[in-house]
Amino acid sequence: MNDKTQANVSQQEDDEIDLLQLFHTVWHGKWLILFFALISILLAFIYAYGQSPIYKADALLQVEKKKASIPGLDEIAGLGGDDASVGTELEIIKSRKILGQAVKSLKLDITAQPKRIQLLGNLYKHFLNQEGNNKPPKTKWSWLDTFMHKFAWGNERIKLSRLKVPKDWQNKGITLINDGNNSFHLIANKKLILKGKVAEPSHSKDGMFNIFVSELTGKPGTTYNIVKWSKLRAIRNLQQKIRASEKGKKTGIINLSLEGRNKKTIVNILDHISNTYLEQNKSRSSEEASNALKFLKEQIKPVKDESDKAEGALKKYRTEHQTADLSMETQAVLDVVAGIDTELQKLSLKKDELGQKFTQQHPTIQAIVSQEKKLLQRKQRTLSKISKLPATQQKLLKLERNYKVASSVYLDLLNNIQEFKIAKASSVGNVYIVDSAEVYDKPVKPKKTMILALGALLGTMFGVLLVFIKKALHRTVSNPEKLEETIGIPVYATVPLSKGVKLTGSLKAKSRRQKSLLAAENPTDPSIESLRSLRTSLHFALLEAKNNIVMITGPSPGIG
Repeated sequence: MNDKTQANVSQQEDDEIDLLQLFHTVWHGKWLILFFALISILLAFIYAYGQSPIYKADALLQVEKKKASIPGLDEIAGLGGDDASVGTELEIIKSRKILGQAVKSLKLDITAQPKRIQLLGNLYKHFLNQEGNNKPPKTKWSWLDTFMHKFAWGNERIKLSRLKVPKDWQNKGITLINDGNNSFHLIANKKLILKGKVAEPSHSKDGMFNIFVSELTGKPGTTYNIVKWSKLRAIRNLQQKIRASEKGKKTGIINLSLEGRNKKTIVNILDHISNTYLEQNKSRSSEEASNALKFLKEQIKPVKDESDKAEGALKKYRTEHQTADLSMETQAVLDVVAGIDTELQKLSLKKDELGQKFTQQHPTIQAIVSQEKKLLQRKQRTLSKISKLPATQQKLLKLERNYKVASSVYLDLLNNIQEFKIAKASSVGNVYIVDSAEVYDKPVKPKKTMILALGALLGTMFGVLLVFIKKALHRTVSNPEKLEETIGIPVYATVPLSKGVKLTGSLKAKSRRQKSLLAAENPTDPSIESLRSLRTSLHFALLEAKNNIVMITGPSPGIG
């Protein structure tokens, strides 16, 4: 076997993964791995239990297919396009109009909460101060007591019924400090703004700051963070928190959800949004009927005048010419023409009504125009039969037709007005609240079990990685065979480190000395046996030597 082949074999052996060696490396560094795993679990525990619990509330709404609310236009409205999708309703729910009313009614533009030390404050409250507002016990350092005294450590609460600040101070933090005896003072930009009492309106000297604190609990000196948000900022904050989505695909069921620290608050917000959206949907349906009713009332007066005028002209003509009733054949022609004119009048009203919503090029209006053209052609064919009648009969036929058309349109408008009045009074919209807002019993965040498990996993992985890095950087010879292959010198013995060696002196390595002779105290120790084996090996190795000189050396001074 040549040198090249031996090198390839050696390279293949080096590339092989020795699982036993890996296990030995991990086992040798088990205490380091355990140390980092415990540290990681401790940090995960502090994070998991130091976070404020987050609760979730949800509600269900149903959006039905919208029904046409304009009587007589059902077949035309169907040409106008599809109903608004659920996606459109989702955008309406999260619009500024809907959420703005919730912000205004529930005063969501005001944020007030006790000031806490992140993580540490919640841990103290959770384990040491669950029922009260006690502060941590005093320490030896007064500056530390002063620092910790101003934070909240228990169930401190604050509730503001009103807060007015200058526009420049909107969206900025203001500090409220509890003075005890139901009194407090406000600080903005490190300056005293005002002093006040709970359940009493308070304002600054210039009247720019106005506050009404309805509830304040906590020890004197406790600080509270308050913010007056602008209306747009408060709405955007709510838009980012609210979740609205359709359950399933094309089900028409909308799921509203909201997460927050206060159960009652998130339920009130969801209920208010649901009810506001429901009322807004009703008003949209009612407004459609109101607009149509207003249009019809504007049209009925000229139609009534035209009907009265046609009736008067017909009576006058009959009186002046002493004409008799039309023949059956002529009456049939009159009925056809009058029916066509009535349809044309109705289509004209429909076109005017739709003209308030769409342009003249809209497919719905174009469909009406096409129907009008067909009716006019049919009318012309029918009128050609009338030209053969005597002039008196033609005039009477024309007057009869005008009166019949005008009265028919007038009665039709009266019926539509009555229908719209009923539709407006009974308008219910197409949205229904299936489930009112309810909050989950257990918090959804933080997920303590998952955080602890992830912390243990990451700590263990980091410990294992550190052990392997340490192993890679530890450039020592641990295998006698590897040493023989590298330097070509035989290894006569391997002397292990004895656990029975007793040392004296300080902890410094240079000042420590062996207390007693190991061979005398424990002659069967593996280290002593290895030394005996070395003595025997040297004895036979020196048989052919020229002298009895043996040199003992090592890689560093004082190695032994």
